Amino acid sequence: MKYIFYIILFASAGLNAQTDSLKTDTQNTNIVEISKILGLAESHMGTPYRYGGCEPGGFDCSGFVKYCFENSIDISVPHISGEIANMGVPVSRAETRPGDIVAFAGRSVNGHVGHVGIVYEVTNDAVYFIHSSTSHGVRIDRVKSNYWERRFLGIRRILE
Repeated sequence: MKYIFYIILFASAGLNAQTDSLKTDTQNTNIVEISKILGLAESHMGTPYRYGGCEPGGFDCSGFVKYCFENSIDISVPHISGEIANMGVPVSRAETRPGDIVAFAGRSVNGHVGHVGIVYEVTNDAVYFIHSSTSHGVRIDRVKSNYWERRFLGIRRILE
């Protein structure tokens, strides 16, 4: 649960110092919601890819994002990558935080959204995302890898 450290570090300035600080979000950082989304996502590591899948037996990329948001915090998400990539508001890489959505072009690198994932961890030099890949199922990858960087389209924040 590496992400919890980064989420707490990210939001520590905005949380109440009271004993119930994890239930209170005074700066709209959505720490509780992000923790729920990423906790559910992480629990499905290794789940196989399944075309059209949106359940624990197998996920495609948009089905995985849909499942995580709907089953952790009850936010309805479409089962189409391009529609997910248009939700919320765009954010820069510098503003990226866990729980954001990252969008990539399809394999043809034609500029059309073909893949989505959930930002899992943000460090000083990298953004990691959790997603369902066709070759390895649910896993964590780095946006700035050779494969993903050339397909990168943008990051969106659904939780404002």
